[in-house]
Amino acid sequence: AIGDQPVLARTAVVAAVAAQRNISCFNANDGTIEVTANGGSAPYTFSDNNGGQYLPPTSTNTRLFTGVAANRPYKIRAKDNCGCESKPIQ
Repeated sequence: AIGDQPVLARTAVVAAVAAQRNISCFNANDGTIEVTANGGSAPYTFSDNNGGQYLPPTSTNTRLFTGVAANRPYKIRAKDNCGCESKPIQ
């Protein structure tokens, strides 16, 4: 019967820095940040400006942000297929 089916709880979307490369010198913008996501419902999209614009993954569950500068604050988030967002990584 329909009432006998278990209810599956969704897990929260979690974003984490997998790798990063620092800028090469003062005022450069050649750093990178690689972020992975899990939990929630794949596929994921990623934002480096606190959810202002989401970009597709560069590989499965991962986004590589390039052109990273030291003088800009980054608040990286991941969003799952259902629209649930991770807490920001700063």
